[in-house]
Amino acid sequence: MQNLVLQKIKLQTKKIKQKIKDFVLNKRKIADILNEDQQSSLIDLMNQKDQNDSDIQNLQKRLQDNQITSKDAGYILRSLNNENKKIAEQVELINESAKEQLLQTGLEVAKEEGEKVGLKQELFETKEQYAALFGRKGSKKYKEALNADGHISDDGKTYFVNMQTAREAGAIGVGSHELLHAIIGRSFSKLSTEAKKRLNKNFLNLLSKKDKKTVLNRLASAYNITGDKVFTTEELYTAFSDVI
Repeated sequence: MQNLVLQKIKLQTKKIKQKIKDFVLNKRKIADILNEDQQSSLIDLMNQKDQNDSDIQNLQKRLQDNQITSKDAGYILRSLNNENKKIAEQVELINESAKEQLLQTGLEVAKEEGEKVGLKQELFETKEQYAALFGRKGSKKYKEALNADGHISDDGKTYFVNMQTAREAGAIGVGSHELLHAIIGRSFSKLSTEAKKRLNKNFLNLLSKKDKKTVLNRLASAYNITGDKVFTTEELYTAFSDVI
């Protein structure tokens, strides 16, 4: 019974920690736009979680030393985990609010910068509205478009954003991503294959080992671009913009 409670403590604690970790790993850009109230709330939440984690560790030790029964430990564990779940939910609310601010701010900046080079921005609030650009409902292209956060027109003069998918995917940089496509694409597409390879290889060599790995992982996970394809794609630069 005691081992079962200990396993339960470790499992539930791990789940809560992962939710907090997901926020922390994604906070580099988000932290830049948190207002004072959000920052203060986040600090308070982190402090409370640290205290709860300490209490859980003490509970584990007391249980192992037979200073408390499994039944009583279970009651305390449920209380602490309920508190940590609430903390994770509140952190997620701050996270979502901050990401929405970043998304909107990024789109505003991208629109202003795009207009300077003759690029138009069009936003679609729902997946269905965006997917309608690609054909009739139910078609293959329509279904694929439902999961895309944006694209640029064939003539390179307009970029379109699927706001619903961008929010769900956390694609807070979709505006700058498509803007960068437009700017780079006009020159990159004119290069020969060999010139693209030289450019991309030189660019990768400029990156630190850690940043290079991050960019390559982004290309693989988001665009299924691996191997030699890395050296001929302009997504190398948008991936860099997304994650670095």
